[in-house]
Amino acid sequence: MNRWHVYNYLKHRYMYTGEIPDIQEIQTEFAGIEPEELQEGMIEFWLVIRRYQVPRYELSLEQAWRKWEEWFNKTHRRMIG
Repeated sequence: MNRWHVYNYLKHRYMYTGEIPDIQEIQTEFAGIEPEELQEGMIEFWLVIRRYQVPRYELSLEQAWRKWEEWFNKTHRRMIG
């Protein structure tokens, strides 16, 4: 498995339910995957989904980057415990 499996899982889950799984569910679903691949798949998903969740014109590039960093840091801390 690789990052694209994670990305597709998150994409399909969001498309069919409107929900983004929490980190525990993702880690359970991809128990044997390398942490870097899990992380990359989550990042790819976030980069795509943020376009649809927050209209681009509402955030400057710097604000969007800060929002991404906050999300990434929160997610990464959960992943490494």
